[in-house]
Amino acid sequence: MYPKSNYLGPEPDKKFARKLKKIGDISFEEEDAEVELVKNLKRLPPDNLTEEWVKENLNSNVEILRLDNCYWLSRDLVSKIGRIDGNLKELSLKNLDLDNSTLENILKYAKKLEVLDLTNCTQLTSSIGKIIKEYCPNLNTLILHGINNIDDSTLEELQHLPNLRELDLGLCKLVTDQGLKFLAKGKLNGLGKIILTCLLKVTNSGLKELIANNLGSLNHITINMMPQKNVDGDEFFDLILKCKNLKYLDISGITNAQGSYLDQIFTNSFEFLKYLNISGLSQITDLHIQGCLAYIKSLEIIRASNCPLLTNKILDMINSMTHDLAETENNLKLLEINRSPLINDNKIEEVFMNCAPNLKISRATNQVWNMKNIGLRVPLFNKNYVKKAKKGKKGATKGKKNDDKNPVNQLKKLLEESQPKRVIDLFSVKKGKKGKKSKKK
Repeated sequence: MYPKSNYLGPEPDKKFARKLKKIGDISFEEEDAEVELVKNLKRLPPDNLTEEWVKENLNSNVEILRLDNCYWLSRDLVSKIGRIDGNLKELSLKNLDLDNSTLENILKYAKKLEVLDLTNCTQLTSSIGKIIKEYCPNLNTLILHGINNIDDSTLEELQHLPNLRELDLGLCKLVTDQGLKFLAKGKLNGLGKIILTCLLKVTNSGLKELIANNLGSLNHITINMMPQKNVDGDEFFDLILKCKNLKYLDISGITNAQGSYLDQIFTNSFEFLKYLNISGLSQITDLHIQGCLAYIKSLEIIRASNCPLLTNKILDMINSMTHDLAETENNLKLLEINRSPLINDNKIEEVFMNCAPNLKISRATNQVWNMKNIGLRVPLFNKNYVKKAKKGKKGATKGKKNDDKNPVNQLKKLLEESQPKRVIDLFSVKKGKKGKKSKKK
């Protein structure tokens, strides 16, 4: 194990001597193809967490351990975490360079694990399902977000986890309907939270079976960023209505969702629903938002960005309800309506003045800002204002008069007046017509 000073680079020179690089010190090797962001992270000294610190402080009394983005920790040390602390209940290994053997060495000894986060551990393969099934029978929460190698065979093994309540399969693009059917028909006692983001090989039938077998337990549903044609809300939107314990619903980015299926959701009275995200659904109208506020009294947050059919009628309805939303049955606290061209900024300000601070309206500005301009620069000169004077023809005695009001011409005059007059040297040699010196006769 190297000392901590090695991570911070060489010791500074106390004499502050300037060192110049010689030709032999310069390396002409090609740089690796790493992203600049990764290089910047590697330049930072890992003062907060080192391998020495992990060895000294990790013991059997620690139940929660998060090693997110600690890329400098070696696989050898990470693989021994389970041996050092066998009482771990929550372990987060986001963005670490893990392989299957390293994960297996951890889970062999951490058999009390209940929460496991493997977000963006891209080196893991589909066979981790067998490892998790064998060593983590009490697992409650499993996050596999961003692992591209996860497929249906992984979900076939995970169906044997009876205590699994939360599952995140975001960006696992190899998962198909068959994998969701494995989860639906497995030994799971009831999923409470499912996150299915950008699963491009999934259709209505797979979503239908997964939701149908967890109606009584689901309280968090995220099915978003699915632009495929065979995901339009047919059948599985009807099943969402039967999830009476639902608190969180995100169906944003389902661009092919049909208006007839959406009408059923917005006319249903969810007793506990607090969060609703319908951004990117082109079929959303003012009537849908009106139905939300009328039937879903517990709703606190509505995100409806990029819904081009929304108009000022929504704000008029909210304004007419009451000036103080705290005294009514409606609990709406945030309304997000970015990229809605039919809604005026003046109307938003009017509603905000009447309903603040109980209601907040999020709306991005329509102006294009120059990110490089921090307000300290001199404004650029308007090029369209200045018109260049046309040059006259050669040999012409009369040219076009310059405009005296033109600021460029005024500046030229000031410069000419400020310059000293030309001094004539009587002893200078005169030149002939062709530029040659004249010869004395």
